[in-house]
Amino acid sequence: MIIMVVAAVSGVFFLKIFLVDDVNNEEVNSLGSSIASIANAIQIQVMNWIYSEVAVWLTNRENHRTDTQYEDSLIAKLFAFQVTFIDLIIIVDS
Repeated sequence: MIIMVVAAVSGVFFLKIFLVDDVNNEEVNSLGSSIASIANAIQIQVMNWIYSEVAVWLTNRENHRTDTQYEDSLIAKLFAFQVTFIDLIIIVDS
């Protein structure tokens, strides 16, 4: 899963470099940045959906005695996935 995140973030990073770096025209640079930003937003939403599905699947595989334990476990997984993903985006976009 980490490889998917690194590949997706790297793809957006290289897309931005490809679209913005070689052109001196300000309008083209602005359009390239906008396209990279839209691609990044789409990638974030897709990865959030994947993380949510994996977190629910993993939590369902555990044997929780109460709904509270189930919900606590699911919240912990979702939080861990979100923090990891956001940290990778911040590192690569810097």
